[in-house]
Amino acid sequence: MLIPAGYFELAPTIRKNEFNEIVETYKPKRILSKPFYIGKYEVTQEQWVAVMGGNPSKFKGRANPVENITWEDALEFIERLNTKDVIGRYKYRLPTEMEWEYAARGGQDAQYYFFMKDSELLALENELEQIKEQDAKKFARAMFSEDKRTMTRMLTESNSKKARIPGG
Repeated sequence: MLIPAGYFELAPTIRKNEFNEIVETYKPKRILSKPFYIGKYEVTQEQWVAVMGGNPSKFKGRANPVENITWEDALEFIERLNTKDVIGRYKYRLPTEMEWEYAARGGQDAQYYFFMKDSELLALENELEQIKEQDAKKFARAMFSEDKRTMTRMLTESNSKKARIPGG
Protein backbone atom coordinates (compact mmCIF):
# COMPACT_ATOMS: atom_id res chain seq x y z
CA MET A 1 0.00 0.00 0.00
CA LEU A 2 1.18 3.51 -0.74
CA ILE A 3 2.11 5.63 2.27
CA PRO A 4 2.10 9.32 1.35
CA ALA A 5 4.90 11.71 2.25
CA GLY A 6 4.41 13.61 5.48
CA TYR A 7 5.87 14.48 8.85
CA PHE A 8 5.58 13.11 12.36
CA GLU A 9 7.22 13.11 15.76
CA LEU A 10 9.18 10.02 16.75
CA ALA A 11 8.09 8.27 19.94
CA PRO A 12 9.58 9.87 23.04
CA THR A 13 12.51 8.33 24.83
CA ILE A 14 11.36 7.44 28.34
CA ARG A 15 13.93 7.21 31.13
CA LYS A 16 14.33 7.91 34.82
CA ASN A 17 16.36 10.91 35.96
CA GLU A 18 18.64 11.14 39.00
CA PHE A 19 15.59 11.71 41.26
CA ASN A 20 13.97 8.47 39.99
CA GLU A 21 11.32 10.50 38.14
CA ILE A 22 10.12 9.40 34.71
CA VAL A 23 11.24 11.84 32.01
CA GLU A 24 10.10 11.84 28.39
CA THR A 25 12.43 13.34 25.82
CA TYR A 26 10.76 14.27 22.55
CA LYS A 27 12.69 14.19 19.33
CA PRO A 28 12.24 16.81 16.62
CA LYS A 29 9.60 16.22 13.96
CA ARG A 30 10.73 14.03 11.10
CA ILE A 31 9.85 14.61 7.49
CA LEU A 32 9.30 11.85 4.97
CA SER A 33 9.78 13.72 1.73
CA LYS A 34 8.88 10.81 -0.56
CA PRO A 35 5.94 8.42 -0.51
CA PHE A 36 6.78 4.73 -0.15
CA TYR A 37 5.12 1.36 -0.44
CA ILE A 38 4.76 -1.07 2.44
CA GLY A 39 3.07 -4.45 2.68
CA LYS A 40 -0.44 -4.26 4.09
CA TYR A 41 -0.16 -7.68 5.76
CA GLU A 42 2.58 -9.76 7.31
CA VAL A 43 4.41 -12.23 5.07
CA THR A 44 2.51 -15.51 5.28
CA GLN A 45 4.13 -18.90 5.71
CA GLU A 46 2.91 -19.84 2.24
CA GLN A 47 4.69 -16.81 0.74
CA TRP A 48 7.83 -17.55 2.75
CA VAL A 49 7.95 -21.17 1.55
CA ALA A 50 7.43 -20.05 -2.08
CA VAL A 51 10.50 -17.81 -1.84
CA MET A 52 12.74 -19.58 0.70
CA GLY A 53 11.75 -23.23 0.30
CA GLY A 54 11.30 -24.00 4.02
CA ASN A 55 9.13 -22.94 6.93
CA PRO A 56 10.85 -21.97 10.21
CA SER A 57 7.59 -21.12 11.98
CA LYS A 58 6.60 -22.82 15.20
CA PHE A 59 2.86 -22.12 14.76
CA LYS A 60 2.21 -23.75 11.39
CA GLY A 61 -0.49 -22.62 9.00
CA ARG A 62 -0.30 -21.51 5.36
CA ALA A 63 -2.13 -18.24 6.05
CA ASN A 64 -0.36 -17.57 9.35
CA PRO A 65 2.38 -14.95 9.45
CA VAL A 66 5.88 -16.35 9.31
CA GLU A 67 7.68 -16.14 12.64
CA ASN A 68 10.78 -17.46 14.32
CA ILE A 69 13.14 -15.73 11.86
CA THR A 70 16.18 -13.53 12.33
CA TRP A 71 16.98 -10.14 10.83
CA GLU A 72 19.38 -11.91 8.48
CA ASP A 73 16.60 -14.31 7.38
CA ALA A 74 14.39 -11.33 6.55
CA LEU A 75 17.17 -9.71 4.52
CA GLU A 76 17.76 -12.96 2.61
CA PHE A 77 14.01 -13.23 1.93
CA ILE A 78 14.02 -9.71 0.45
CA GLU A 79 17.10 -10.50 -1.66
CA ARG A 80 15.54 -13.68 -3.06
CA LEU A 81 12.22 -11.93 -3.62
CA ASN A 82 13.99 -9.30 -5.73
CA THR A 83 15.67 -12.01 -7.85
CA LYS A 84 12.29 -13.72 -8.47
CA ASP A 85 10.88 -10.47 -9.92
CA VAL A 86 12.49 -11.03 -13.34
CA ILE A 87 10.57 -8.15 -14.93
CA GLY A 88 12.08 -5.79 -12.38
CA ARG A 89 8.81 -3.96 -11.70
CA TYR A 90 9.50 -3.68 -7.99
CA LYS A 91 12.52 -3.27 -5.75
CA TYR A 92 11.65 -4.84 -2.42
CA ARG A 93 13.33 -3.71 0.80
CA LEU A 94 12.63 -3.55 4.51
CA PRO A 95 11.24 -0.22 5.71
CA THR A 96 13.48 2.11 7.67
CA GLU A 97 12.69 2.63 11.35
CA MET A 98 11.21 6.03 10.52
CA GLU A 99 9.06 4.63 7.69
CA TRP A 100 7.83 1.79 9.90
CA GLU A 101 6.87 4.14 12.75
CA TYR A 102 5.13 6.56 10.38
CA ALA A 103 3.16 3.75 8.72
CA ALA A 104 2.28 2.16 12.09
CA ARG A 105 0.77 5.45 13.22
CA GLY A 106 -1.39 5.65 10.13
CA GLY A 107 -0.04 9.08 9.29
CA GLN A 108 -1.25 10.47 12.62
CA ASP A 109 0.97 12.80 14.61
CA ALA A 110 0.04 11.08 17.86
CA GLN A 111 2.05 9.59 20.69
CA TYR A 112 0.24 6.26 20.48
CA TYR A 113 0.44 3.57 17.81
CA PHE A 114 -3.23 3.21 17.11
CA PHE A 115 -5.19 5.53 14.92
CA MET A 116 -6.33 8.00 17.53
CA LYS A 117 -5.09 11.53 18.04
CA ASP A 118 -3.93 12.59 21.50
CA SER A 119 -6.97 14.87 21.88
CA GLU A 120 -9.32 11.97 21.05
CA LEU A 121 -7.53 9.74 23.54
CA LEU A 122 -7.82 12.40 26.26
CA ALA A 123 -11.56 12.76 25.57
CA LEU A 124 -11.96 8.97 25.83
CA GLU A 125 -10.02 8.89 29.12
CA ASN A 126 -12.26 11.66 30.53
CA GLU A 127 -15.38 9.79 29.44
CA LEU A 128 -14.17 6.57 31.08
CA GLU A 129 -13.35 8.47 34.28
CA GLN A 130 -16.91 9.88 34.38
CA ILE A 131 -18.35 6.39 33.91
CA LYS A 132 -16.19 5.11 36.78
CA GLU A 133 -17.41 7.95 39.03
CA GLN A 134 -21.05 7.27 38.14
CA ASP A 135 -20.64 3.54 38.82
CA ALA A 136 -18.95 4.28 42.14
CA LYS A 137 -21.85 6.54 43.16
CA LYS A 138 -24.41 3.88 42.17
CA PHE A 139 -22.48 1.29 44.16
CA ALA A 140 -22.30 3.55 47.22
CA ARG A 141 -26.04 4.31 47.06
CA ALA A 142 -26.83 0.61 46.84
CA MET A 143 -24.52 -0.20 49.72
CA PHE A 144 -26.10 2.33 52.07
CA SER A 145 -29.76 1.88 51.17
CA GLU A 146 -31.62 -1.38 50.57
CA ASP A 147 -28.45 -3.48 50.52
CA LYS A 148 -27.80 -2.39 54.11
CA ARG A 149 -30.25 -5.08 55.21
CA THR A 150 -28.51 -7.69 53.04
CA MET A 151 -25.12 -6.73 54.46
CA THR A 152 -26.49 -6.98 58.00
CA ARG A 153 -27.92 -10.42 57.24
CA MET A 154 -24.62 -11.59 55.69
CA LEU A 155 -22.62 -10.35 58.68
CA THR A 156 -25.03 -12.04 61.07
CA GLU A 157 -24.79 -15.32 59.13
CA SER A 158 -21.02 -15.04 59.02
CA ASN A 159 -20.80 -14.45 62.76
CA SER A 160 -23.14 -17.34 63.53
CA LYS A 161 -21.05 -19.68 61.30
CA LYS A 162 -17.91 -18.63 63.16
CA ALA A 163 -19.65 -19.49 66.41
CA ARG A 164 -20.36 -23.02 65.12
CA ILE A 165 -16.73 -23.75 64.23
CA PRO A 166 -15.18 -25.93 66.96
CA GLY A 167 -12.34 -24.14 68.67
CA GLY A 168 -13.27 -20.86 66.93
